Amino acid sequence: MSPSACPLDQPGPPCVLARDELRAAWAVFTPLLHAIDAGGLAPMPYKAGTRGPPAADELAAQAGFVKTAAYEWKEASTSPRL
Repeated sequence: MSPSACPLDQPGPPCVLARDELRAAWAVFTPLLHAIDAGGLAPMPYKAGTRGPPAADELAAQAGFVKTAAYEWKEASTSPRL
């Protein structure tokens, strides 16, 4: 199993990202965080447990995404991760 495929709802060793995965994540999010800090981009608040802000669904639809199943919020497991 790749480190990024670690199931979060099962006990086990802590999940870690491979070095290249971590670099890729920072490459995506660093410019966004800088834009937010500079006031050029505002986060879109949304109610916890929902699919997210409506604009996210609109953006996904523009990219051709078609939702095929109902979203169901699953509470995180309270099992300790060893």
